[in-house]
Amino acid sequence: MGWMGGRACVGFWFHCARSLEFVRLKSMTLASMCQRM
Repeated sequence: MGWMGGRACVGFWFHCARSLEFVRLKSMTLASMCQRM
């Protein structure tokens, strides 16, 4: 695992974390919208 491989792994990890956070925020907003109704 070279330097470029490490960078790609970190970038992929950040991408996964960002999309997970995005999904979590989305579900939280959906839940609050449902609670209001």
